Amino acid sequence: MAQQGFVFQRLHPETYLARFLDENVRPDGRAFTQWREISINTGSISTAYGSSLVRLGNTTVVCGVKAEICQPDLDSPGEGFLVPNIDLPALCSPRYKPGPPTEEAQILSSKLHDILLEFVACCPYITATEYALCSSEFLPLSSLCIEAGSAVWCIYVDAICINHDGNAFDAGLVAMVAALLNTSLPQTMFDADSRRTTCSRKDSQPLSLNRKNLPNTSKLRPSLLVCAYIPPCNPSHFFLIHSKILADPSSFEEPLYNSTVTIVQISEGCSLDQSGDIDRLQLDNCIALARERSTELRQLLLT
Repeated sequence: MAQQGFVFQRLHPETYLARFLDENVRPDGRAFTQWREISINTGSISTAYGSSLVRLGNTTVVCGVKAEICQPDLDSPGEGFLVPNIDLPALCSPRYKPGPPTEEAQILSSKLHDILLEFVACCPYITATEYALCSSEFLPLSSLCIEAGSAVWCIYVDAICINHDGNAFDAGLVAMVAALLNTSLPQTMFDADSRRTTCSRKDSQPLSLNRKNLPNTSKLRPSLLVCAYIPPCNPSHFFLIHSKILADPSSFEEPLYNSTVTIVQISEGCSLDQSGDIDRLQLDNCIALARERSTELRQLLLT
């Protein structure tokens, strides 16, 4: 019987999921708006300036922080650099093959960069063209300046997913924030005569992070199961049979939806990344769920 269920799941994943949703439960036993258990460990990589290991269900992400001293941009002589990157190697899931970074990994890295550096503030129903950019100020780049115009820190935040069971974005962002909170850089001294920067081997100091603006993310899938697979070239032929909000999608659930909402809560504002159709009531529910989730994540990150 179990083997028959597995075969049916592989051959007809949409119908398989639909039958669970009709019973108000998900295939892994969770409620629709229930997140998987998350755990955070920091400082496990002794060769990095900061590190973290995050498990979100079976999704596991390791993150390390390294730094180097470099010259600043001419346009921003008093600001350093923050370079986040996430890798989805072949070892994390059979869906990825060995080789250069996948398009999904590049998109995730770009989104993580925008959240950590260019937090997009918006009201619940603002359109993409009406987004107003403002700085999240989680890590002020001015705090990475050693000597204006001469020397700044360049911080590399590298995350690698070692097991991908869905929602790598949430796990990746939490891992990066936890690693930055764990990071300490050597004390530096700049010699104006020799134009050299000296680093202390003994003394270090943590990053100047704004903990009030701690980014927390919640990923929800507020739609919209199709009864049969329709190729992407015919999106108008999707037949919607459910309108459910599913939080923290698993790797089985992720490919079966044509609408996604990712909400990042920072202080009193939020960033909203939406693809697909969603009505206002669903969006209000997503934002309310995201606020509850952000409180839990904040307490977990700061303890």
